[in-house]
Amino acid sequence: MKHTIFEEQIRGIKVDRVIRDSEFSMPIKHMHPEYEIYFLIEGERYYFIENETYLIHGGTLVFIGRNEIHKTGSVLNQSYHDRMLISVTGEWLNPFLQSFSLWSLDQFFESHKVISLDKAGLTYIKNLFETVALEIKTKKDGFECMIRIKMAELLLYSYRNHKDPRRIIDYRISQSGKHKKVQEITAYIRGNFQNAITLKDISEQFFISKGYISRIFKDVTGFTITEYTNIQKVKYAEELLENSHFNMTRVSAMAGFDNITYFERVFKKCSGLSPMKYRKLHKQNRTIPFP
Repeated sequence: MKHTIFEEQIRGIKVDRVIRDSEFSMPIKHMHPEYEIYFLIEGERYYFIENETYLIHGGTLVFIGRNEIHKTGSVLNQSYHDRMLISVTGEWLNPFLQSFSLWSLDQFFESHKVISLDKAGLTYIKNLFETVALEIKTKKDGFECMIRIKMAELLLYSYRNHKDPRRIIDYRISQSGKHKKVQEITAYIRGNFQNAITLKDISEQFFISKGYISRIFKDVTGFTITEYTNIQKVKYAEELLENSHFNMTRVSAMAGFDNITYFERVFKKCSGLSPMKYRKLHKQNRTIPFP
């Protein structure tokens, strides 16, 4: 059963808290252009991010960057969980962060994935989430400024926990058989997506049947082998479009596509834009490295 404690949003940011006491796995094919902060208050969950599965527990923060593949799943005999979630756009928060010489969200989320908090940290972060929800709900004078302040506070607190050696930071990457095997397969795909790899190639590489690979891969990631491989190609093509002057034919070939027509179709399906429009909207962005 799902119990929604609160769900508040304005343009640019959304926050909610949900408790579930039954089996639940995040919908398949899950990725989006917003940044996401997932906070597990109580329970245990598997959390797949890009190519790794984490076993997370109560008091854990998970940071999902824009367009990162991610999926939560149930742990055996551990269906109950209580979690909060913030979804925010870079357009809404980045100008505020950078006005104080802080990082962009891209910089922060690239350096942070999973942070495990102590009891005091759990209470502190829970209060921050609740304050953001209350500010959106009541909309008192200056509420958007207050929300941005609280978001900066959340990121700074997380950064300090990540850097402070006195804190216990527990990544606990899952080593269960299924998740470990999928992690090996995703690493292989990410290292070879520019080549014409197939399900048969992966089956022979790992000495596992094609049917079993297809089943466990979709169960853990939410995507088929082909879909996941194409996403890696598109992400690489996006980098080329942003940071080079190569024409579309060369970008398509360098990303591992057999022909430009298929490249354009897959690219638009993944990014929502044609390659040409993507290049026009995303100029090369050089930023100061994250400390």
